[in-house]
Amino acid sequence: MIAEPGAGAEQERAVQLRAAGCLVLGVAAAGVLLGLVWQAWSPAGPFGIIFHNGVQPDETEAWAAADGRFALIVGLAGLAAGIGAWFLRRVRGPYTVVALVLGGLAGAVLTEWIGHLVRGSVHTYTCYPSSGAAKCTNHLALSVHMAGLLYVEPAVAVLAYGVSVAFAARDDLGRPDPVRERLSVGLGGESDDGRGHRDGPGELEQGDLATEQAVDPGKPLGRGLDVEQ
Repeated sequence: MIAEPGAGAEQERAVQLRAAGCLVLGVAAAGVLLGLVWQAWSPAGPFGIIFHNGVQPDETEAWAAADGRFALIVGLAGLAAGIGAWFLRRVRGPYTVVALVLGGLAGAVLTEWIGHLVRGSVHTYTCYPSSGAAKCTNHLALSVHMAGLLYVEPAVAVLAYGVSVAFAARDDLGRPDPVRERLSVGLGGESDDGRGHRDGPGELEQGDLATEQAVDPGKPLGRGLDVEQ
């Protein structure tokens, strides 16, 4: 019975899309836990004076330290996601790359949002009772001040995955191909080309001949030529 390559390809694509969706959800869900790690590891925000037209923070390194630790956390998460995705051998390919980009970006956003949510509430008090024009806070809310850090996780994930692809020994990335395997093998080991024609490479012709045969020096070889004694 001739296999239907179109149906097999659609089934394989559906498997890869489902795996990509699960990868996006998994990397994004990890961002929730990483947000808790980030807020617990980051120092308290700087003291700030809240005016009607803005906030004047104290000159400390608290915000820079929080941004640096955020970059480290999401960078390691992206590295783990990229390497982990490479071990999903069945679904190696472009869908996995797209899933790493979307999942990494969603995970970094969730990490920032959860960290801000847990450490976002601040205690304010009137610090200039004479005028009442300004209030103070013991620490400002935790947040990412360098917006570009949100792209660190997907960038590192794709880089780690791309390096793995670049050093792959096989062109098919070692991924099993059920479609190719289902395009059956005909009589004599001749493979089907997908259109029902048995014109793929088969067994060697004249397979009953030995690869090396002994030559008798006393018998003529070829067109009457004798082997020199």
